[in-house]
Amino acid sequence: MQIAISFSGKRKNICEAAAIAKQQGAKVIAIVGNKQQTPLVQLADYVLESIAGENEWRSSSISSRAAQNTLTDLLFLALLQKREVKARSLIINARLMINKLDE
Repeated sequence: MQIAISFSGKRKNICEAAAIAKQQGAKVIAIVGNKQQTPLVQLADYVLESIAGENEWRSSSISSRAAQNTLTDLLFLALLQKREVKARSLIINARLMINKLDE
């Protein structure tokens, strides 16, 4: 599974990564600013729309990032609950790798 995050759904590098993941059999979840028919939306198996838009003070940008962080956290927690045994070993391995980086 790949989670692709793009405000516009048009970023070339994000779309290319999603296309490669899809070719390799992964499901693609797109988190986008709107559900217009963009390249990323067309590639995705699932599309989640988050807050988008800009204003003079860029508070919309902050809101967008907060919404996207919340969505990715919820997806992560859902996957942990669904695949509890496998998830535990992956988290332990990730923690060990992070500890090695800190050394």
